[in-house]
Amino acid sequence: MSGETNSTSSCSGAEVVASGKDPRFMQFPSPVYFVRWIDERHAVIGAGGGGRRFGMANLLAIIAVDTSPRQPTHPFHDKQIQQRHNNNNNNNNNNSNNNNNNSNSSSSSNNKRHEHGEGELPMEPWRFVAAVEMGENIPWCASSFLPCIDEIQLSQGVVGYIAVSHVTCFTFVEVRRPFEGNGLFLRCLACVALPSDPKNPDKKPIALVQGAVVVAHDEGGVHIYSLRSFLETPTNSLTDELDTSPIATREESSTRDDTTNTCEDQNKQTSKQQDTTAAASPQLTGKGIKPIASWALPARVNDLHANRFFVPKKLGNHSGKTRHWYHSDYLIIAALVQDKTLRLCTMKLRRNYHKSATSYGNKMIDKNSRNEKEYCNTILEDACVFTGKDCRIPFSLMKSSMRLVQLFGVEDVSPSLVDATWKKSRSLHCKEGSRGAMPIASLVVVVYDVMGNQSYMLTAQVLSTTAICDNQFLSVSTPPISDSSRAISPIIASEMGSCGGATSHTSGNRGFKKLALRVLFSSQPSPLVKEGVTTICPCHYQRCGSADSAAVTVMRGQGVGTVVPSYWLAGTVEGTILSILHSDDDNFQVLSMRPSKNKYEAKQFSALHREPVSCVAVSPINDVLTSDIAQNVVVSVLPFWERLPIRLLQSSTKSGVSHGLSGVQNQKENSMTSFIPANCTLDGTTNRAMIVTSSANGVVSMGEEFSIRPKCMDLSLFPYKEKSYKLFLYWNITLQKIQLIMAVVVLPLIAILLAYWLL
Repeated sequence: MSGETNSTSSCSGAEVVASGKDPRFMQFPSPVYFVRWIDERHAVIGAGGGGRRFGMANLLAIIAVDTSPRQPTHPFHDKQIQQRHNNNNNNNNNNSNNNNNNSNSSSSSNNKRHEHGEGELPMEPWRFVAAVEMGENIPWCASSFLPCIDEIQLSQGVVGYIAVSHVTCFTFVEVRRPFEGNGLFLRCLACVALPSDPKNPDKKPIALVQGAVVVAHDEGGVHIYSLRSFLETPTNSLTDELDTSPIATREESSTRDDTTNTCEDQNKQTSKQQDTTAAASPQLTGKGIKPIASWALPARVNDLHANRFFVPKKLGNHSGKTRHWYHSDYLIIAALVQDKTLRLCTMKLRRNYHKSATSYGNKMIDKNSRNEKEYCNTILEDACVFTGKDCRIPFSLMKSSMRLVQLFGVEDVSPSLVDATWKKSRSLHCKEGSRGAMPIASLVVVVYDVMGNQSYMLTAQVLSTTAICDNQFLSVSTPPISDSSRAISPIIASEMGSCGGATSHTSGNRGFKKLALRVLFSSQPSPLVKEGVTTICPCHYQRCGSADSAAVTVMRGQGVGTVVPSYWLAGTVEGTILSILHSDDDNFQVLSMRPSKNKYEAKQFSALHREPVSCVAVSPINDVLTSDIAQNVVVSVLPFWERLPIRLLQSSTKSGVSHGLSGVQNQKENSMTSFIPANCTLDGTTNRAMIVTSSANGVVSMGEEFSIRPKCMDLSLFPYKEKSYKLFLYWNITLQKIQLIMAVVVLPLIAILLAYWLL
């Protein structure tokens, strides 16, 4: 199948996923390449191989995860759970043989409610929701999930978007919610061809932000597409797809419907829906979608990531008496190129790219010279280029040494908090920050030493400056920001040239202002593990005692969303899962490993993966999905609590909302997540936590009370503190007993024998 056209079809749950060796395991028909969380409960999984003709279908699937501790899911309980389900099914079958047809229909509906978990969790903490087949296109790389913020799209059931790249093209996928029901389904909007090498194709990293899609290709470059062009495709005008979309949400809808239809009627209805879906699904095409910008690179890209940042601008009315602060929206891209360099690029995002004459980089597009609907192709230039020496890397780099990169900026802040955070951060920077240097992003890079078999992580802070250019570059009037924990890189954008699309002309002889970047790297990379790290993912909580990420950003005087998360998860080529801590001095430290080097702990928490880990994904409530190339996806949980006053939870329960997860969903913006503190006492019956404080006189008192979200700790990814502490006490007491036996029994016997033989 060519890269320009692609047809998709829905898949049933039996064709997509099966139970693994453990209730937490999912088995897919193809190797799993990526996992992306949609919300607190649902995730998109991409798996692919040689295609259906080789028995390895290329597909995207939505899985629902529920880790609440309403039913044990430990392997030791599997036989009991299976036996209980078999007994219930036998009882229902006996009753159906003895009763009339009406009782048969009621017993079948009871069976459905029991199998789908009304009142209790099913055997597995996961459930299949929907899937779509990608034909012969392998879902190789995927962007992060982009939530929809447009009110019109939200009213039509759009949840968000995700971009998936293949060998020769990439597909733009829309996640929708049906008008009736609580399920989700996937809808492929367009498939766009990319420059590819048929003899030596390579992966094509892809990123998605509000307003743009960024994807690499085999000819050594990056293409940037407008998000609007995908939403205005002809396939988006089909309204009949909303009712006949891939509805593989029978598991969720059956728990809600209490009908008495027979199995034959349901099968007829399902087949009818699938037939209409196949008829309504058009041939996907991306011929009318052209890139709005291109970034030429000297070699192929190992990885890239994109984010957004704001640049302030001051505008006035016609009278010129009053002025208001505004900001421009910019795109920043970080690429790890196979010429052993880290490169940054910026571009100004605009609402419309085809209705007026616009200057970008090296090209000028005039509305009179071309069609108004034809997109302009901007030529972007490098903003910064860093070698291994510039990044403070202490070893020689290979082509594949720079492996992973992530940018943190505006995209990492909730859309409802962006404007308020920008105003606070900007006002604080104007009062206390350095003039002309505003933090706009932070980046994290994973580097691998091939000769030493060692993985490293390093961080850097990106600052924006404004250089006034008049046929030559002028230095910034103020000195750079001083930071003892960071080293200022000698390569600055204002010394190398401008960023394409980041120029703005001014009148008079003042020249023009040019956006430049200054990057502050950490003093040295932090060694992690003697293995190759294949994937990283930040966790959704801060350290104990800190506020939410937006408040931390403002307190530290940084930009919008530029704080590097404190806790991370990583996967390696050996199947190891790492828990990593990022400290305030920009150092990374491994907290836990699975499997652990401790033999006893490794027996209790055995390895989840025997093959290279392809992806680690953490949900907003710290549920974890890990995947490998051996077609496995595993569900795990992290220690979690939510700092929310009990009075808010009580007010929600009075309005008919139960305790736990449902009671705090609406208070998400005001919550703060963290590890469970050591001085925190838990009450599992009421889902509450109390912080214990002690004064200087030794008086112990109970502090503030919080609500917690309990989880099934049998699914814990790492040993939690209480269990580890009990394990330490157990071994400590055992060693003391052995020493006591040696001192009381063995030593006197040895003394008696020596005295007998010597005398």
